Amino acid sequence: MSTGGTTDVISRRGSERIRTKTDAEQQITSQDRQQKQVCRIDAVMRKNAFTLIEVLVTLAIIMILVGALAGTGQYLRTRSGIQLTQSTIQVIDTALDQYQEQYRAFPFKNRNVDSDAAKADPYSLDHFKTDLTADITSGTLTDNDASSAALYYFLNRCGDSKAILDTLSDRMISTLDATGKQIKMVIGGVTYTVPRFIDAWGMSLQYEYLDYYPYPKIMSAGPDKIFGTSDDLSNQ
Repeated sequence: MSTGGTTDVISRRGSERIRTKTDAEQQITSQDRQQKQVCRIDAVMRKNAFTLIEVLVTLAIIMILVGALAGTGQYLRTRSGIQLTQSTIQVIDTALDQYQEQYRAFPFKNRNVDSDAAKADPYSLDHFKTDLTADITSGTLTDNDASSAALYYFLNRCGDSKAILDTLSDRMISTLDATGKQIKMVIGGVTYTVPRFIDAWGMSLQYEYLDYYPYPKIMSAGPDKIFGTSDDLSNQ
């Protein structure tokens, strides 16, 4: 083989080695770039992702806010109910004034126990039936409902009182018993519904008038629905 031919072979082999080295370097460079890009993406994801602790803290804050809002909502509903009930009692109180002005007496009194003016027999269903000469024919009117139903009946017999009561919200008057059945009564062979005054929590208002009272009491059990507690509402 000639010298020129040998030189060409060596040159070609050198070029091939250079190309192989260059390709390898390019492949390494490309892999390095891809690895760096993956690292950057991973770093960004770690930066933007929530850790478990961060998620738990966020949930705890949300639960605290929800609890606070629920408490505020309950407070506002209670205050609204108190204001509505107080307003209702004031309207009934004004209707009582009109009744007393027309008849020179209040609708009815509680019976005294053993002629003791300081002890009253709570107004009951039997008193209601006697005072109105009525029989309950549908639904259940309880002793706790009786004074409220009787008061509604007597005040509506007075024109001026009725005109005042007509301003009351329908929410504050009920003709249904605890099961949702309409209460009805018969007086003189005629059937009537039995409306009664209720408070914002669906409880019947109570009317009480003793001999030594200068003025009748109109009472609500308040938000806790229990008479004799600190949240009771009345016209006195």
